[in-house]
Amino acid sequence: MFNHISEKITENMVTNGTVVKEDKEIYLFGIQQGLVLILNLFTTVVVSLIFKNTWQMFTFMLAYILLRSFAGGYHAKTAKKCYAFSILLLIIISLVLKYIKINAYIFFISLFISSIVIFLLSPVDNKNRNLDILEKRVFRKITIVILIFEVAIAVFSLHFNLFGIAISLFCSPVICAILLILGKVENKFFSKTEKIK
Repeated sequence: MFNHISEKITENMVTNGTVVKEDKEIYLFGIQQGLVLILNLFTTVVVSLIFKNTWQMFTFMLAYILLRSFAGGYHAKTAKKCYAFSILLLIIISLVLKYIKINAYIFFISLFISSIVIFLLSPVDNKNRNLDILEKRVFRKITIVILIFEVAIAVFSLHFNLFGIAISLFCSPVICAILLILGKVENKFFSKTEKIK
């Protein structure tokens, strides 16, 4: 997505002697990831300002990134598709936060089902990031700890009528559970197509 800009910045760093040529690829990857992160943060700010839900959006993003980083799940194949998916996700979450009233029954049932899905399936790797057995064990434990923490705060927030925090945190496991299911389906589909080849 930022290949040309990252390449130019890295080339300048090598030319200036800031980076040795042998480390060029490492810095190139780091700069690309940094630019993607800046773009995602900027997009999050813009969407949250449009929907006037900045603190709720950042509460969701913090919870979502923490859980998603270890739980894994579906990932878009290209950076552009990933960015488009992120924008769509931000808009959907903003619409949920602003317009949809979730009653206590839906809140608890959805959290319960999502938690079961995450508990049973996580972590789900993908073809870009294959986890070994040890990594899977560690990621699973961390995912469960984060999940318990987020669900506890969401329930606590709902109990004390802090609806903005409760719904922001509610969205994190629900979205992660959906992406875990999609990731599992995608992995099965790819393993079948690999066998056919």
